Amino acid sequence: MIKTILEAESGYQWIDVISPSDKDLRELIRQYKMPTAAVKDCMAAFHMPKVELINDWTYFIVRYYDLYCEDDADTIQEITNKVAIFVSKDYILTIHRTGQPTLAQLANEWRNGSHTRYENSEHFTYKLLDMLLKTYDLGMNQASERLDAYEKEVFQEMKDGSIFERLYQLKRRGSVFKRMLYLTKELIQSYMKYSKDYPLAHHNIEFSDSLYYRVDELHENANNLINLRLSLASHRTNEIMGILTIFSVFFLPLTFIVGVYGMNFKKIPELEAENGYVIVWVVMISIVIGIYFWFKKKGWI
Repeated sequence: MIKTILEAESGYQWIDVISPSDKDLRELIRQYKMPTAAVKDCMAAFHMPKVELINDWTYFIVRYYDLYCEDDADTIQEITNKVAIFVSKDYILTIHRTGQPTLAQLANEWRNGSHTRYENSEHFTYKLLDMLLKTYDLGMNQASERLDAYEKEVFQEMKDGSIFERLYQLKRRGSVFKRMLYLTKELIQSYMKYSKDYPLAHHNIEFSDSLYYRVDELHENANNLINLRLSLASHRTNEIMGILTIFSVFFLPLTFIVGVYGMNFKKIPELEAENGYVIVWVVMISIVIGIYFWFKKKGWI
């Protein structure tokens, strides 16, 4: 377990706990008189964002964007990490499995005196939520850059079908962002009902709304690119089918003529004509030329 304790001048403490064992959790419960069930539950991997009021503690589960997730990640567990936050009058405890750059940055700001701007643990909690929300802003910047790159690929050679998979993964990532932002906004609104009214709380709501609108646009653009790629592929297929149809129209009457005179009947008058061979060639060439000019007049070629 890595445990960092930071104390504000106004009296409350921020304790950041990374990768605690079961023994460490029991020690935290004993030392800070934390709710036992919530502390044991907080390390479960599949929690969604939520907030609960338990005696003198407010218990949060917040999911933030993992800056180091794989490019092909498309599930909540692959794209986001979880942090549990316990808030009381005197303490803020953040518990998570791995180090988080955002929390490390906030700790450095705290050491440089930023904590003096927050009058109590409730106020600082809104700052924590603000910093965790900002990870989605970074995630959407990354996703937008990828979308711009994919947009150029959409009009390139059709042989590479992986663009569909990559666009779908980006669309799935947008869906995960939308769900997490919606749940996080609900979490903040619930917390506002039983905490003091701070301007930072309203800022968090407005910020989550702006992020939601951005990710909604990202999701829609990814979906539009998928549809565009499908339309281009369909158009390309139609072009190929059109060319094959033109060839078949040219050869259909020629095949009919060849088929008729290729039958194994003994008496076919034209076969005994002196210039029959030349006549057949003239007829076939005339048919081809006639079809060509007809297609040209119709604008089909």
